[in-house]
Amino acid sequence: MSNQHNKKRNVGIIYEQLLRRASVALIDNDVQTASKCTGIIKKYFRPGTEIFKEFRLFQALLNTTIKSDALGSRLIQEARRGVHMFSTHQLEIEKSSLIREINKTVNDPEFFNQPIKEYRMFATLQTLLNDWRKEDEADLSRIVDYEGKLLEWMSSDKEDQPDLEELKSKDVSALAVKIMNEKFEKKWGDKLNETQRTLIRDYIHGEVDFNMLESIKKRALRGLDRLKESTDSQVLLEKLDVVKQNVERVNPRSLDDSGIVKFMELTQLYQELENKNE
Repeated sequence: MSNQHNKKRNVGIIYEQLLRRASVALIDNDVQTASKCTGIIKKYFRPGTEIFKEFRLFQALLNTTIKSDALGSRLIQEARRGVHMFSTHQLEIEKSSLIREINKTVNDPEFFNQPIKEYRMFATLQTLLNDWRKEDEADLSRIVDYEGKLLEWMSSDKEDQPDLEELKSKDVSALAVKIMNEKFEKKWGDKLNETQRTLIRDYIHGEVDFNMLESIKKRALRGLDRLKESTDSQVLLEKLDVVKQNVERVNPRSLDDSGIVKFMELTQLYQELENKNE
């Protein structure tokens, strides 16, 4: 294994890049790409894989906040022992397979160039995990340097991070919610509302409230009916009939990636219609 950091073999970076690519695709209504990315996450980051074991250790170090250097040093020592609890050989096989599948399935030349906010710390953590596994063959001066950086990181205040335990039962972590919110806010600005945020969160967590979806659909239809009653324009009436037919065809019980985008749009539609009638 090379002494140089390889971002394509960094479990933290590649996981976040898969999430980000899936989220961007979902916002762009690219259902196929979103499904490919989430499918790769399900396959390689599922409990029982060596990648998942390393990723769990990676995230534990990344997300832990300590109140004393002594505690941080003990945690680092536990992590050093933890890297020997899974197969390095199998881990490298899984990572090679993961990289090949991303290249083949996602087919995005810029995939591995997606920016990561805390790239340096991600690189430091993966390099430490690699060096700890090498034991006597490792670069000791680098280990001392990077462990110091990790200790400093764990002592700093950090933004809320996804709960690692969610990975055991969820297809995508809470990080996806944050990413999708950011994408929608960038695309729609101040138009993003609490209902839309709830839709995103519930959909990703697999806990969609179908009564909410029915309510959104009904409110959009009522708003269209009120608008029809208030206009004599034949052109507008014809357009409203087409819009209403499209809304009526939306099925809350048959929800996929493109479907949740439609309900985001319906939420925006009924709110604009209700504001117009005030």
